[in-house]
Amino acid sequence: VYTKILGHADGKWRFEASIPVADNSVAPTGRIRAVQGFAGKAIRFDHKGSYDDLAKTHEKAHAWLAVRKYTETGNRYEVYVSDPASTPVDELLTQLVVPIE
Repeated sequence: VYTKILGHADGKWRFEASIPVADNSVAPTGRIRAVQGFAGKAIRFDHKGSYDDLAKTHEKAHAWLAVRKYTETGNRYEVYVSDPASTPVDELLTQLVVPIE
């Protein structure tokens, strides 16, 4: 599952969740639509552990990018690699993908 973070305001998160499919020709239905995902340069940060701590990884990524003078060019993506139903919380792997120039 891929999640594109669109923003956060007034205590509410806005995001798009997606799954890869082999056929992208499905007609839109309500809030469900087929789109092409991100392609381009990006830096990936791996987060291991609880989803509750993902904000800390976002903060560390922001600081790391700033020190190295990278410019973000789009919305970040979170890729949930592990299955939370069968993976202990401290072993969950989430990839944070940051598009850059």
